[in-house]
Amino acid sequence: MNQAARDVAGIAALILAACQSPSTELESMHNNSMRDLEGGDLLTPLGDDYGERQARRIERVYEISRSGGIESATDHYYAGLLLASSSRPQDLELARSMGLAAGEQGEERGFRIAAEAIDKGLRLKGEPQRYGTQISFVPVLKEWRLDPLDPRTTDEERCAMGVAPLAELTERERLLNLPHKLDAAGIQTP
Repeated sequence: MNQAARDVAGIAALILAACQSPSTELESMHNNSMRDLEGGDLLTPLGDDYGERQARRIERVYEISRSGGIESATDHYYAGLLLASSSRPQDLELARSMGLAAGEQGEERGFRIAAEAIDKGLRLKGEPQRYGTQISFVPVLKEWRLDPLDPRTTDEERCAMGVAPLAELTERERLLNLPHKLDAAGIQTP
């Protein structure tokens, strides 16, 4: 798609967004973000187009927030999801706040968003993550590894934030690194 077509598509999306309620718009932006990710793989960079679209979505979250449009647990949840995709500290801090607000209002998945934002922010500062939500591919090893963890964080703290216990996280890491085969139905099996 050429630049002019992308600009027109972006303007059309903003006009359509203006016609939606904040709740519908936040969910729609998240769904569009997920569609952008479909078909990709974890080792291929998403590219500038994705980054630009996601930056526009994040800016729109700020606009909705400033206008008082983020009210419900669901609003906070979707806003937090969008913000947590960023690597900017201010976005991650707001993602943490939105996730906690969602959780406190009854959307349990919000706590997980807060944990992800906290962990990502710590990793960006070169510090160990608390909960275990961040995993990286290590090219030299050709394997996935949990990013360094703060050993002081307990499984009870992880559970309160919607994150699995450490033993389960390390088992997921192990399974992720197993060679996979497709069974007769085309489903990956270890």
